[in-house]
Amino acid sequence: MATYKELKSQAEKLLIQAEEARKKELASAIDDIRARMKEHGITVRDLGGRGGPSAAKSGTRRPAAVKYRDKAGN
Repeated sequence: MATYKELKSQAEKLLIQAEEARKKELASAIDDIRARMKEHGITVRDLGGRGGPSAAKSGTRRPAAVKYRDKAGN
């Protein structure tokens, strides 16, 4: 019978292997999705997104409307 230490070591190795497998499968799925989007001419906007990874960083957000003002207009 395996000891606790041996089982824990095996579990840690399996977790590492599982994470590597997840990353590979994720990359494959993303590649497949991109290929299908290109094939059908679908954009991120068509899916309800904002247009790509740079859209969130572009800084094109409008400032929020002012809710409160004092007598001096501040």
